[in-house]
Amino acid sequence: MIGTDVLRWALAAMLLAASLYAAVRAGRKSPPAARVGFALHAAMLVAMVSMLVPGFQWPALPQILFFNLAAW
Repeated sequence: MIGTDVLRWALAAMLLAASLYAAVRAGRKSPPAARVGFALHAAMLVAMVSMLVPGFQWPALPQILFFNLAAW
């Protein structure tokens, strides 16, 4: 997907930072729908990182099914 290792790791670091932010927001006191939404965003960001990092690549179909079900 990304040929340059520096760009791949930079994007992975930014996505992990965003997932940490979403996880912190999911842990704060807020309405249940907001907490679930932030938790799903954190999970999606971690799934995107797993697509970037060599050796952590998972099949796309389970991710697609899970996030489609979560969006529904």
